[in-house]
Amino acid sequence: MRFYDIHHHCALEQIQRDEIASRITALHCMHFTTPSLFVNIRITQADTKDIAAYVGGERVGINYIHVHIRPRKSHPDSEVREPYNSLIIEIAAIWQDVLGCSAYRETGSLENPADLHSVFTLDDIAAGYEQGFLLPEAGGDTRWVEENMG
Repeated sequence: MRFYDIHHHCALEQIQRDEIASRITALHCMHFTTPSLFVNIRITQADTKDIAAYVGGERVGINYIHVHIRPRKSHPDSEVREPYNSLIIEIAAIWQDVLGCSAYRETGSLENPADLHSVFTLDDIAAGYEQGFLLPEAGGDTRWVEENMG
């Protein structure tokens, strides 16, 4: 299971949320050869009355994505980091494309409420239970599907 937790402060149409979810799912499956049934996405409209974000101690409206993943087996840091850096850049490009914002290197400005302000990959899913099954180890999804789902 991968869990993408997307919070947006700017207004998104349902068609934009659907496209972001579809494109991120396809991107994740391409990067990690993961079956799409293991990619979960939640998109939440941030209500500024109840959810407050602060940058530098100042209250701001931000759009962000947290990618929760299972820990990878021990590899040198650069081997683990590179695929996620690439994924993050492509996620930012999807957001900017769907919302019609500027190119990646010019994004993240707090002055532009439609920009994607941050993407973080969190290596924090130690174990899980989903749709009646315990999650396989990271990297073992394809084998698990073949062995358990035909």
